[in-house]
Amino acid sequence: MNKYFIFILVLFQTGFAQWEKLSNYNYGETGILFSVNDTILAGNENRIFISTNAGNNWIASNPISDEITFIPSAYKYGNLLFVGTYTHGVYYSKDNGVNWIHLQQGLSSTPAKSIGSFAVRENKIYVGTHGAGVFYQELNNLDTWKQFNNGLSWNSTYTINSLYNNNGTLIAGGGSSASLQLNRNDSDLWEQIDFVPFNPNGTSLLAAKKFNNKLIGAYSQGIVYSLDSGKTWSIYEGIFGNYERADIVEFNNKLIVMLSKAGFVNFYLSDYNAEKWELITQFNTNFCYDFEIANKRILAATLDGIYFYDLSTVPVEDDIIPNEINLEQNYPNPFNPATKIGYTIPKAEKTDAKTDQYNVTLIIYDILGNEITVLVNETKFPGNYEVEFNGRNFPSGIYFYQLTIDNKTLTRKMNLIK
Repeated sequence: MNKYFIFILVLFQTGFAQWEKLSNYNYGETGILFSVNDTILAGNENRIFISTNAGNNWIASNPISDEITFIPSAYKYGNLLFVGTYTHGVYYSKDNGVNWIHLQQGLSSTPAKSIGSFAVRENKIYVGTHGAGVFYQELNNLDTWKQFNNGLSWNSTYTINSLYNNNGTLIAGGGSSASLQLNRNDSDLWEQIDFVPFNPNGTSLLAAKKFNNKLIGAYSQGIVYSLDSGKTWSIYEGIFGNYERADIVEFNNKLIVMLSKAGFVNFYLSDYNAEKWELITQFNTNFCYDFEIANKRILAATLDGIYFYDLSTVPVEDDIIPNEINLEQNYPNPFNPATKIGYTIPKAEKTDAKTDQYNVTLIIYDILGNEITVLVNETKFPGNYEVEFNGRNFPSGIYFYQLTIDNKTLTRKMNLIK
């Protein structure tokens, strides 16, 4: 019995020892941590701390306000630094925290002044609140917040846990009833999407990020993905728990997802196509709010300051990157109305580099050679991909789909039968 106890204790101490406290950051509880280019910003009590050398040294802003004791959210847009507070609305600075301007006109209630998330779309900045939904205002005329809640249900979705701009469509993780909300750029209405099965412990989308052809989401019970910009979602199997905070950061053309609850936080690393996930470290801490990656280290914002984990100790599986371009036969075929098309982007010739990106298009043509829709038109990393084509708005007949990667082209035929 004692041998087993000693063995378990050694494992625990060894795993915990991989995390170390950042010795030159002695500012206690830290609620936010994010980066802009090579600059890291951390939020503690009523200041923002800025590092330009991967967290080795920090410069403190001037105090924002004596009323503020915690910073749950922040956002940097150009020279504007926005800070969200609990119960005191938004502050912003034009000079990296030398001077602060209070921006709360239009946020009349206490829930409206509790800011949990930010997003920018075109010339507007949006905030998600803890109990009053979403507000916005013009970036070129910062003055008064306007409510943006048309379509939101006040009793289930006014608490916004995350806000993300996905190519012009806002995604809000609101409430705890396993639904999220979409707002397209040409609409003032939120559309509710039930993205995962209901869980009695409460389920919300806590973070989202576009990665290659997928939209990745971290939610209360794990990780999900969408191939159609958030309309439908699938769950990655094998990840369990009931989490309170999450974040997603890109690292070396992969993703790292943080899933946190009181007592511990898990960090998962994806492969190059975000098709599988590996638990790379678990940190036993009172609570982890946020994280960032700098100089091959995970920096974790906790109740007790910032801790770091050396990613160079993580064994990285050498994903199999194909050598040749490939376009698969669509499946099913014939189809009605939807079918899936798989394709492969090869690694660069005479190199094992996985960081090279390629110009990729996948276009659908009718039997006369007329272009009817473009499924893919972007730069992508080497790997295996899949995209869906829905023919509900097209007549029955023979169609062709053509894949072009740089100067190489492949074409296949498919049959739509209604």
